[in-house]
Amino acid sequence: MDQRFRKHEHLKSRKLIQELFKHGKPIKAFPLLAVYLPVEDAPAMQVGFSVSKRKVKLAVNRNTVKRRIKEAYRLHRNEYGLHEKKGMVVMFVYIQNGLSDYHQIEKSMKKLLPQLAEFNNPVEDNQA
Repeated sequence: MDQRFRKHEHLKSRKLIQELFKHGKPIKAFPLLAVYLPVEDAPAMQVGFSVSKRKVKLAVNRNTVKRRIKEAYRLHRNEYGLHEKKGMVVMFVYIQNGLSDYHQIEKSMKKLLPQLAEFNNPVEDNQA
């Protein structure tokens, strides 16, 4: 199974990001917050990662945390079929002050992904 995090899965559109934070719904699993929004014209499930400068001061550490979040997402998204989903935009926001280890981030990601998969399925369930 392909576990790569492809370019078309990256959330880069400023317009979509603004819409996401304006109308999106949050799910919290410390130290992560996932803000999601169903979008009709998204070609794939697009995902972004954010670590605030207020929470993690050094850029090296912010990049480390982002790398850990991306890796946890990449490894566990296949378990819930999120790599095949379309029409959803998600931003994972790191909300803890300072660094946290990979295992804590992975545990949080494992709590968030089934909830995101559940929110993405009702459209398909209602049509059947």
